[in-house]
Amino acid sequence: MAVSNITVILILNILTLIFTAIMAIAGVGAAFIIIPLIYYSGYDFLMATTIGLLLNTVSTGSASIRHAKNRYINYKIALPLIITSIITTPLGAVISDTIPRATLRIIFAIFLLLVGTNILINAITKESPKKTEKQKQKQQNSTQRIITSLFVGGLVGFIAGMLGIGGGSLILPFFLYYGIDTKEAAGTTSFIVVFSSFIGFISKISLTNVKIDWTLAITLVVTSIIAANIGSYLMHYKLKKHQIKLTMAIMLLLVSIKILIDTIF
Repeated sequence: MAVSNITVILILNILTLIFTAIMAIAGVGAAFIIIPLIYYSGYDFLMATTIGLLLNTVSTGSASIRHAKNRYINYKIALPLIITSIITTPLGAVISDTIPRATLRIIFAIFLLLVGTNILINAITKESPKKTEKQKQKQQNSTQRIITSLFVGGLVGFIAGMLGIGGGSLILPFFLYYGIDTKEAAGTTSFIVVFSSFIGFISKISLTNVKIDWTLAITLVVTSIIAANIGSYLMHYKLKKHQIKLTMAIMLLLVSIKILIDTIF
């Protein structure tokens, strides 16, 4: 292995450690940050999305163990989303293999742009505790929430298969909208992403022509496990997530704009 390649892998591992730990605090995977990093390091975009799903599986799975011990996972709420995400993930993977790489990067960048904007809005506008409690009481036994859960799960699965993103950035706002406790929402989101990411990874490996650099993948997996445990450990303390969300949003917006400029121009 060339020295330059070892240097690239080392840098990617350091960045993965930092970003995965930060994302784990919020209960989501770091694939939407890691994928651009891998791609801009000179690797194929389809390989980057596949490794992103593997890392999401490992990091959220590792974090979910700690969340389960602290009873921050609501299995009843998670089940509908897991079922529909498993069904639609292979479809997204198949479609990703038929779309030109440039088009796939544009779709990925637009998705990051939307997610970043959503996180930015949530970080700037905070809801009052009373309003959140009202939402919780109002929506607790709502059939509308179940139907919406099935739809969100299907969408998350499709996106996971196509773009290599576990979908935590979609699920978390959905839970918070229905007034679910922040830590429970983060823990449950992390648990769901394990399934959407794992099925996405398997679908990419078996249904597409992707070629994986396993040296890079394995080292990043080990780093993700360490980072996920650091992040989930820190989540159980009174950390100010507002600044983390704001930083995450700005980062996503910058990355999405960078990808769009490079791809279009």
